[in-house]
Amino acid sequence: MDSGLLGKMGRVFNFLGIVLLVWIGTFAYLASDDNYTLFLKPGFGFLIYAGLFICSAFFISGLFNKPGRLTVSDMMNGLIILMPVLFIFLSGNQTLNSYALEKRTLMSPDLKSLEPGPEPGQPDGQKAGGPIDTSLAQLLLKWSSYNGKQVAIQGLLHPSLNDNDDYALVFKYLISCCAADAVPVGIFIDKQRARGFSKDDWVKVTGVVNLGKLNGQDVVVMSLDTIEKVEKPSKVAAYMFL
Repeated sequence: MDSGLLGKMGRVFNFLGIVLLVWIGTFAYLASDDNYTLFLKPGFGFLIYAGLFICSAFFISGLFNKPGRLTVSDMMNGLIILMPVLFIFLSGNQTLNSYALEKRTLMSPDLKSLEPGPEPGQPDGQKAGGPIDTSLAQLLLKWSSYNGKQVAIQGLLHPSLNDNDDYALVFKYLISCCAADAVPVGIFIDKQRARGFSKDDWVKVTGVVNLGKLNGQDVVVMSLDTIEKVEKPSKVAAYMFL
């Protein structure tokens, strides 16, 4: 192998070069199969590709620049820069769940102020007179169209709310930018009917939804007909993106 090429590779594969390589691999992982949506709203995916380009550019520039002496401070900075990578890969395909719910304030949407939506029709394959199969996002955004009707909703289950002996919660996370700003929203069901299910089970619930009060706030309460554990439809199904 050409000694000049070996010299260039030796200059690149110092500690800081390895840090850049790790980040290049991380950005490539996040870009593949849209894995970045576990942490970031889909509309901001361009930031992942920009990060991949910038890291690659810095790495390539290292082929043509002789690095200075590596100091302890340089190594510490490099290790700090690698900390988000550790978090990303330790998270795996996990989205926010009940643990995050217990650390955040449950958002109660101002349902009375929402604009009326069109009258929901019968989805394909739905039996006449059966529940309207809809999403939690559609239910909340077009509340006046669903109020007082029998619907079917899917979401994460939180079977025990602090200081409340009556309700369990079927919820998702509303995200406007990234997982850091996510707020939990959901519908309330009879706590006794949630017995036998585990925290963070992905469930499908059917029943009539109405507006209720909880701690002085307007909330959606479902008069539960059925509850069943079902397969989670996608890795980011627990998120709703604005």
